Amino acid sequence: MANVRTALLRRLAPVLLLTALLALPLHAETVAATPAADAPAAAQVVESYGSAPKGAALEGTAIGLEKIESVIYDKEKNEFTLNGKSVLANPVDRKEFVRILDALEESDLLAISLLTDKSTLSYGKLSKSSTTMKNLLDTDVFVTGVLWGKEEDYKGKKLPGDYQPQKVKERKTNLVAFIQFRDFQWEKKEGEAYTFAGANMIVRMWPLSDKKAPDGGFLPDIQKANDYKPEPEDQANLDHINTNRNEYFRIEPIATTLKYGMAAAIARSFRDVKEQVNLDELRKAMK
Repeated sequence: MANVRTALLRRLAPVLLLTALLALPLHAETVAATPAADAPAAAQVVESYGSAPKGAALEGTAIGLEKIESVIYDKEKNEFTLNGKSVLANPVDRKEFVRILDALEESDLLAISLLTDKSTLSYGKLSKSSTTMKNLLDTDVFVTGVLWGKEEDYKGKKLPGDYQPQKVKERKTNLVAFIQFRDFQWEKKEGEAYTFAGANMIVRMWPLSDKKAPDGGFLPDIQKANDYKPEPEDQANLDHINTNRNEYFRIEPIATTLKYGMAAAIARSFRDVKEQVNLDELRKAMK
């Protein structure tokens, strides 16, 4: 497995990925997003996941929080108190938060990939049947529906500007799309309460290889990827998502995905200071 992955990473260096970084509103502003370097990003995706997910992922820790030395949970308010003074709202149901925390203690991965219409591949330890993973799958179907112009996957949704996604009539290259939700940020504006400040969504797509990864997932076609240029229809759809990013982030199921992403980011931050924070006591308080 390690040899296969190493060999693939070496070949991935010249691969170019089509990337769009989207930002959630910072109230009246948006989060500044610097485009990731494509080739290193491609290598990192394969290194982290073992294959090229055809789906969505929740990544990263909570940005903007103070150094955490203690956490107390208030069940009535569904919020955390950090260091005895700072208030941080729990964005999801408390039981789902614990499921996310438990999964992230075993593996940092939290992603799902759609292999066929009826089968999926999960990355990490969170159950496919969890509400988080089901929502991630719904978000992947919706976003790629817009991206590929598949009306059945976005039907019933009011897209920004009443946009009608374009569809490639004769697709020359089979593609895989991977959506990463990351860079979840908080800030204090008044008093000791944290306010959610924003997040990034990165959409990548690259040509598929006929070969499969050891985990049964997809692999990029390196030869095709070297010279790949997006179909005009795909590019137009991606540009629309990017241009209207704030509006898309308010549409379900993306809006709910952001809440699960926030929870995962907070859970990772708690996990990473478990020497100072008693996670078992936190779990008991959240039952």
